[in-house]
Amino acid sequence: MPDGVTQFCKGESLENYVKNQGILSETDALRYIQQISKALIEVHKKGLLHRDVKPGNIMLRSDRSQAVLIDFGIVREFTPDETKSHTAQLSDGFAPPEQYFRKRKRGAYTDVYATAATLYFMVTGKMPPPALDRSDGEQLVSPKQMNVQISDRTNEAILKGMELEVSDQPQSMQEWLNLLESPKIITPPVKPVKAPKVPNHQQGNHG
Repeated sequence: MPDGVTQFCKGESLENYVKNQGILSETDALRYIQQISKALIEVHKKGLLHRDVKPGNIMLRSDRSQAVLIDFGIVREFTPDETKSHTAQLSDGFAPPEQYFRKRKRGAYTDVYATAATLYFMVTGKMPPPALDRSDGEQLVSPKQMNVQISDRTNEAILKGMELEVSDQPQSMQEWLNLLESPKIITPPVKPVKAPKVPNHQQGNHG
């Protein structure tokens, strides 16, 4: 299995860690979420969805060096743009709207939502409201409103990953990861500024 994915891992669940130790720093949260996301990219390459990404299914190794995704009990195959019948097993707060219905298209974006919701929990310590409650009008409080220490970039990436409409979401884990990466700052070349021309009638001696 790829790094970050295993059936057994000695350590503490991310859920328990946050409950006992408090929220993670943005640096640690992003390091762990990148490990999980890269593992999910490999899972998706095999045409599979995890379908239950959540803090309780992520283990932190004893030395805190790595986050490991566990519990592949409800992994299912998926075909992009194809509707299949799925059992409605899910975790409220981390499952996207499509998982509440047996026959609804699913794709890599299904795990993207859950991963973004997991990052939300990591930096706020709060569970997001269930997707169906959000669809009924309950507001998702932006993570930055609860943790002013996180960057605008991370805040916006979480909210984008948790969009309710599939068409508004990143369509792959890599696309979502790109939103979390620091943008490269390109400094444009400085153009010389020419002095403004003085109109002819303003030139000469006015004494």
